[in-house]
Amino acid sequence: METRPYVPLHDGAGEVYLVTGGAGCLGRHLVDALVRYRPAAKIRIFDKQQSSNTDMSRVSYICGDLTNADDLMAACLGVTAVFHLASVFSMNRAVLQRVNIDGTRNLLDAAKHHGVGRVIFVSTILAVLNCTPIVAGDEMLPYTTNPMDPYMAVKAEAERMVMVWGELHGVPVCTLRPSFMFGNGDQHIAPFVMGHNAAVALLYAEERLRPDSPVCGQIFNVHDGHTVNLYELGRDFLRVIKHPNVEDAMTLRIPVTPLRYAAYALEFVSMLLRPLVDWSPPVRMRDVMLSVTSNTFSTAKAVRMLDYAPVVDYDESLQRIRPWLQKLYEQSK
Repeated sequence: METRPYVPLHDGAGEVYLVTGGAGCLGRHLVDALVRYRPAAKIRIFDKQQSSNTDMSRVSYICGDLTNADDLMAACLGVTAVFHLASVFSMNRAVLQRVNIDGTRNLLDAAKHHGVGRVIFVSTILAVLNCTPIVAGDEMLPYTTNPMDPYMAVKAEAERMVMVWGELHGVPVCTLRPSFMFGNGDQHIAPFVMGHNAAVALLYAEERLRPDSPVCGQIFNVHDGHTVNLYELGRDFLRVIKHPNVEDAMTLRIPVTPLRYAAYALEFVSMLLRPLVDWSPPVRMRDVMLSVTSNTFSTAKAVRMLDYAPVVDYDESLQRIRPWLQKLYEQSK
């Protein structure tokens, strides 16, 4: 997919944007993009953690919790558009229900109460993944019927709830499903999206999400148009930090079956510990299964309806994250 500079259609005059999860990885990229491309807008971050964005002069921060309806009522006052990014990752279904489902419902109730004009929900392609390969999957794929962990099922449920809410109350709503990088071995690939490109995709959606717009009620796959497997990505990471022995460092091969058993064991331990601590194992069955299953998705709908194009290509993306990769490498020595 060819890159193209993003040219904003408006400067955000009169807009008050609420970004839930604004202190997270994608949230920071989105807030930076809003500061840069919506200079006349007011921006609010809603998160449990303090944001690390460098330019906070036009950004207000609200420390709040999705599970607290009062926090969201206060946060949505005067807001014109919501970017709902906040989500929790857990193996605990009760925690996922409380935050990702009930918390999202609290946000929607607050948005309706205050007359918020637009809601853009960030979902994930996990909402439609099973254990079978997908080739150039579009947005018409059914929700997952064989989720490999509760997070996948809950994300599908949350997405469905947001879309139904928008139609029921006549509020312009759309969903973006950013892709991600996964894979293990030479044959299993997936598209991925860099944070800056995903943030710009959200701006494309915000510009076009208006009452009676064809974007209302739509779901869009978003990625950079570059498919790669884990081996190739790891090799490129090492090359960009100028590792002296790239090929030697990437020779380790681990059979799938032992990994599968290890993931089962770790998930069982996580279940036993659940009454005491909400611990997510470092390797899960979902990770193992996705690593041996190729999944690719089409962005044709986002290109056609949102005019989406990534602004950063694969090589530039690697250069942008080089300092971070170098830091991780030094810490691992």
